[in-house]
Amino acid sequence: MKAIIVDDEPHVLAVARLLVDWEKYHIHQLFECMDATEALEIIEREQPAILLSDIRMPQMDGLTLIEKAREKNPDLKSILISAYSDFAYAQKAVGLGCVDYLLKPLTEEGLNDAVEKAVTQYNYEKNLRSESQSDKSHILFSRYLQEGRSNEYWHSLLTAVPFLADTELFHLGILFSQEEDTALEPVAEFLHQYLYRENIGIAALRSKNIIVVLLPAYDYSPVDRVQQLILRLEEKFSVSLPSAFSSICVLPKDWDDAYISTKRMVLLSCGTDTLEQIHQYILEHYAEDLSLDYLAEHFGLSLSYLSRSFKKRYHNGLINFLTEIRINKAIVLMKDHSSSIAEIALQVGIPDPKYFSRVFRRVTGCSPAEYRKESGDSL
Repeated sequence: MKAIIVDDEPHVLAVARLLVDWEKYHIHQLFECMDATEALEIIEREQPAILLSDIRMPQMDGLTLIEKAREKNPDLKSILISAYSDFAYAQKAVGLGCVDYLLKPLTEEGLNDAVEKAVTQYNYEKNLRSESQSDKSHILFSRYLQEGRSNEYWHSLLTAVPFLADTELFHLGILFSQEEDTALEPVAEFLHQYLYRENIGIAALRSKNIIVVLLPAYDYSPVDRVQQLILRLEEKFSVSLPSAFSSICVLPKDWDDAYISTKRMVLLSCGTDTLEQIHQYILEHYAEDLSLDYLAEHFGLSLSYLSRSFKKRYHNGLINFLTEIRINKAIVLMKDHSSSIAEIALQVGIPDPKYFSRVFRRVTGCSPAEYRKESGDSL
């Protein structure tokens, strides 16, 4: 943090410099100036957090200096110094948002109290701004992941996260939870807040069991640091989060390749065969809106690889397998006399009754109504 003292009396500058414990307030660079015009140049160039200024100075008084300084640095916190107890000055100082109004001769206690107050206010407002920007970037990244990776969302994200805009080179990371009922939103938010605060990345949920992390690849790699953080997250939230990070890639151009390969690494690290996971997933989620595209993306595989490998392993096409599961389940449900064929179709993931009838006929050789009639059940 930086600070600047402005006074046309050299001994006042010396007193302020010597009486304040600058290191205590994490002020590591202190500027001194006897001229308000020169002070404005320093403020614009160095962007200090704290300004201590005399009121009565030649060429430009302290109140005018503060007004002009805040135009160049709106976050600046100001402390006014005066040899006169003047109510009008004090009133205007309050109007300018000054933190304190000190009378000469300056005292050690008064100076340190004023600087501490200014630093506290500056840090508080900085944290508020940082939290606001962090929340905004988290929302934007979530939208980018979940609502479509458009160029518009990408550029909005870069605008909200300045440290991402400095490079096209990134590491893409995936944290995966095998427990689909685990609430990962708090984990994603905590991880994002940490990464954003440290200026090393962002994070958001991609789906209910996947967190995506984006890390700029500068001269150093923060991947090891984030992997250590993940271990703490697992302990803090009592979750298991197998993770993997891509090599350096150019984003957003290489997004799909980086995402698929990284997710594949995560699934392999889980120690469970991916095709077995997909097979089990279909058995458990057949009633949902499943497709080859969805399953390939969800499990980080290419369409051709998934289709070819599933058929080779189970001697059945994936979509054909899904269809057979749905129809077999429908046959079981037909024993419930209170359910119509349309209701059963919906329960097994085929909301269109006409399409359901066509599929049912293809698998069983008869229509749902004929099957019920032949099996002794009725509508």
